[in-house]
Amino acid sequence: MRKLLAALVLGLALAGGVAPSAYAQAAPSQVQYESLMRWAGETQRIIVLMTNPLSELPEYGSENTEAARLNWILRSRQWAPAYRASLAEARSALESLGPPPELGEMSRPYMNQAARLPDMLRGLEEFVARYEGTVAAVERQDTNALRDANASLLDAQIIVSTQFRDTNETIAASLAVDHPQYHLLMAFARSYDASVAVARVRRAAIFGTPSNRAQSADLVAIAAAQMRRAAEEGRASAIALQQRVRATTPATDQEHDFNRRFDQALGTYDASFAREEQIAAEYEAVVQLLRGSGAFSDIEYEIVQRLIRAGDLDLQRMPDIQRRTRLIQNM
Repeated sequence: MRKLLAALVLGLALAGGVAPSAYAQAAPSQVQYESLMRWAGETQRIIVLMTNPLSELPEYGSENTEAARLNWILRSRQWAPAYRASLAEARSALESLGPPPELGEMSRPYMNQAARLPDMLRGLEEFVARYEGTVAAVERQDTNALRDANASLLDAQIIVSTQFRDTNETIAASLAVDHPQYHLLMAFARSYDASVAVARVRRAAIFGTPSNRAQSADLVAIAAAQMRRAAEEGRASAIALQQRVRATTPATDQEHDFNRRFDQALGTYDASFAREEQIAAEYEAVVQLLRGSGAFSDIEYEIVQRLIRAGDLDLQRMPDIQRRTRLIQNM
């Protein structure tokens, strides 16, 4: 579960996401572009501050012993203040960030991203407050405290997945639909739909409440199919845009260098979409399990293994985006 949460640190910063309309405009100066990329890098850092500590969220597990309870309380009492400090640093950095540099259409996706970050931060601050309440309940040995402790992990996953889905959709809406970054962000968003649907089924199982597995399976299946369609369309968009870049005649050495780096960045999208197809395949396997006739307790272990594999792939998203950023920034 912690690995799944860590995987949600997938790059909301729009590295390499230059819209074709912006590309067609007069090229920004080196100073302007570097300023925008510094802003994007700072938003990446803020997102990491908000989400990376979730990979260390203490798991209670199924061992209902006094030693396990005390151990979880100790680790949670250490983790929660550290996470609060990380969120406080993120809030301070966000308040100092200001809007992205104004570069016309090129700035618009970043402006939409900036508008989403306060809600994401507020949701995580509310989560850690609820988590501390759960720790206190476990300390008091309240009835169902163990159940609530395990449910808190799923609560965190739902909160972060929902925020990241909404943020990616908001940023994607700012991009031309013929840009590969649009399709990549939509694949990200649909994977969060699948993540939330599965988390809700698992949460219902913890509380012993009825859940419509068939309906959840349909939601996950739709999300996986949309991921595959996004990958197919995104590859075609990357090739088409790459051809447009290669067909231009740079007027200056600076423009020639930018074109070369932009071309290289566009060439990295194929591997990005291949990863999204692999994540979709893991969710498709979850669909088959959910559609089976066995008790949920009999299939949950295999579902978790599939989610962990999807999480391992998901963890590659941020390094992938950072590599594309470095290509654009000429670093």
